[in-house]
Amino acid sequence: MKNLVVYGAGERGRNLISLADSCNWEIRAVIDSNQALWGTYIGSYQIQAPETLKDIDQAALCITPVFYADVIRSCITDIFNGKIRELSYNCLIQKIYATVDFSDLLDAVPVYNRDVSVIFACLDGMVLGGVQEWTKDICTKFLEEKNENTYILSTRKNSNIAAILEDHILNVDIDTGNMNSINNIRKLIACLKEHLPCVLVTSYPYEVFAGKIIKEVYPDKIRIISGIHNAAENTYQEYIDFKESVDAYVCVSSDITKEMIKRGVDTDKVHTMICPVNCPERLTRDYTIQRQQPVRLGYAGRIVVSQKRMDLMEKLIEALEAQKTNYYFEIAGEGDYLQRMQAFITGRHLQEKVKFVGVLDRQEIGSFWNDKDICINTADFEGRSLSVAEAMANGAVPIVTDTSGTKDDIRDGENGYIVAVGDCEAIADRVAKLEQNRDLLPDMGMKAHMELKEKCSMDKHYQFWKEVIHFEVDE
Repeated sequence: MKNLVVYGAGERGRNLISLADSCNWEIRAVIDSNQALWGTYIGSYQIQAPETLKDIDQAALCITPVFYADVIRSCITDIFNGKIRELSYNCLIQKIYATVDFSDLLDAVPVYNRDVSVIFACLDGMVLGGVQEWTKDICTKFLEEKNENTYILSTRKNSNIAAILEDHILNVDIDTGNMNSINNIRKLIACLKEHLPCVLVTSYPYEVFAGKIIKEVYPDKIRIISGIHNAAENTYQEYIDFKESVDAYVCVSSDITKEMIKRGVDTDKVHTMICPVNCPERLTRDYTIQRQQPVRLGYAGRIVVSQKRMDLMEKLIEALEAQKTNYYFEIAGEGDYLQRMQAFITGRHLQEKVKFVGVLDRQEIGSFWNDKDICINTADFEGRSLSVAEAMANGAVPIVTDTSGTKDDIRDGENGYIVAVGDCEAIADRVAKLEQNRDLLPDMGMKAHMELKEKCSMDKHYQFWKEVIHFEVDE
């Protein structure tokens, strides 16, 4: 590690450098392709252009950005002429942790609880998002079924917590802006150790670290299950990095399951789950059949460019305008792209056609989708979109990009449409087709509803998880 090079001056890069500094790890250089950053500093490290290190002799490189890692890797390989070996972000952090003394936390034998605790990690707090809603739902179900040792491991940034969950939140006061700091890890280790034996269920790779450290000392007292909720290419490698510590992977789509097996995970360690959504027992709703009325479109989710591609949503709206499609579009959610998108709508005088309705309560989701004809999703990647599933359950016809999980629920042309990622023109064409052929809406909408009704039972989901977390502890 004498020639450790860190690529990336973003949040992950800064956090890694902070961790390395706190543990007295030497970094040879910090590089980034953004010319505007050259000459600026992260701590004591000056950010350099990659080309300045082309003559370095045998470097260990860690690429920290989450996205576009393949593009970066290709460029760096050309610059360094193959004189590098890459070390993944999580593997490097594990190597740093291995040099940290946690003995004051781990040497004393814990006082074990009589029953196994089931702990669902949600370290970003109960913020807006499908993972967070799923976590609350599954924990609520466990508690309703009298599994009293069920908890959510979270931060103090929680809101909209049901009464049944209030006494089952393990609040850890951690810095979510620097998730892998030693201080954070120590707090998480201390919290988990109090609840041994336990099953730790994670939804993000960084939630595995503390459990892994405990498992190295008490291998028979903790079981780690990693839920994989999205299918970004980098996600697979981040989970593979923990392959030796994770007892089971639970994937939200068959696509993710196949990818993990393809990458060498034993088939008996990988499971596919269907996340339940509230689905009416009987679909009672109307569709906009009359052509003089606008066809009703909906989107519910984060209003951001990264992953959700709300910039493409703008292009979709422009395409609908160019085609003179008769539509009305309601967009629910919040995010850092909201103001820009509002300005886009105002600038084109489309306020009567496109309305932003804010964040919806869980109780409002059904009624939101119940009066929509069509659900739109322009994302670059998903795991299995909970929002799209909720829309289908309530009879909205999905028109979505070909992300992970879509083919688990959508049969193209029968109960919805699937188009290539990034192809907003194709989405506009499918909207126009339904706008011009309104009789298709009730037929496709009912088929979408039935697809979800047959598979999205919380009772089945609970039984699935009871089997996955089964954990017998030696006395």
